[in-house]
Amino acid sequence: MTANIWTGLSQTLFLRDQESLEGIDAKEMESLLEVKIQKAITLKSIKKILEEGKKLNVKFWTDPTWPELHLWHIVPLRILNLFRRAWHNIDLIFWDFTAKIWDPTWRDEGRKALTDEEIRKNMSTFQEQVDPYCNTRWENIRIHQNSSWLNKVQLPEIFDYLSATSLTDAMQRNDFRNRVDNQQSVALSEVIYWTLMWVDSVFLNTDVEIWWIDQLLNFQQVRRIQEFKWQNPEKIIMTPIIQWTDWSERKMSKSYGNYIPALADSKEIYGKIMSIPDNLILQYFKSFAQIYKTDIGSLEKMIADNPLEAKKQLAMYITALSAGNYDIWLAERENFESLFSKGNISIEDTKELKNLQGLSLLDILFNSGDFKSKSEIKRMGVTI
Repeated sequence: MTANIWTGLSQTLFLRDQESLEGIDAKEMESLLEVKIQKAITLKSIKKILEEGKKLNVKFWTDPTWPELHLWHIVPLRILNLFRRAWHNIDLIFWDFTAKIWDPTWRDEGRKALTDEEIRKNMSTFQEQVDPYCNTRWENIRIHQNSSWLNKVQLPEIFDYLSATSLTDAMQRNDFRNRVDNQQSVALSEVIYWTLMWVDSVFLNTDVEIWWIDQLLNFQQVRRIQEFKWQNPEKIIMTPIIQWTDWSERKMSKSYGNYIPALADSKEIYGKIMSIPDNLILQYFKSFAQIYKTDIGSLEKMIADNPLEAKKQLAMYITALSAGNYDIWLAERENFESLFSKGNISIEDTKELKNLQGLSLLDILFNSGDFKSKSEIKRMGVTI
């Protein structure tokens, strides 16, 4: 990459995504992975296996506690996509069984478990949401619902797993400690929640697991359990928790309503990417695009020289990626620049609202009828 290819940067990155990585050199694969990783246990072991030409069993899971995936979920999926294109064995798990307990991570209080019907409804479009970012239709991808094996686990086997860990280990979690300190209860079902994660890895004989950095403690437990079950402990790839466009330090999260849905329309994705702070541009490129370590210096210079154009290229790339169509970015860029850069706002772009006295901005926007919910308005980046 050089500074004189700005106009083709997003297209170059999009076309990279279409290339097969079958037979990729171990050092080249390592270069792609290192850019996206915040922490790994251990990357050297993964590289050694790649050098030996062996195929890895690579695992990623998501739980259907909500019906929408968002771009935070896509970050580890982009790493999964690299392994998919290199023809490793991919295990993509939808945690239908586990959702009945609910993930306690980042929670400061207990939460209601989901019903079977709620889980089925939430999962119904998961594969469709994943496909633009990691094509699940390839023959090396196996899609699972973990109820298919967890429903068959007998109580003696569960006790066998539990004997390999302790309550002391479980209470190392900050969220549990905070709740106890605040005299809030921690359900035993939450304490053993991650036992189910261990069973998944043992059942699939996982070599590499991909997730976010906030799961480090759980990964260490999984590795211990695999050794307890006479398996090689899985290698761990952890991605950063990306920030969102509200310029806060908070992670992108459904709970905060500050996220971009994976299946948002092109206009919404382009506009929201354009609203991220300049200091996140490089991280977003690294998280979503196929970037090599050797690209970083050129990218950093491009961003420093022209952060606005860098952000436009990023928005063009992610818009094209989500749509699976590179041509769509041009229309969204033209629409955005016509509306915001040139100020070309027509009467058709406006709406007259009446009887607004005493209403908050949030209520005014919601009453316009253009939004499904107040959460959607907050997700658009509106500061109330």
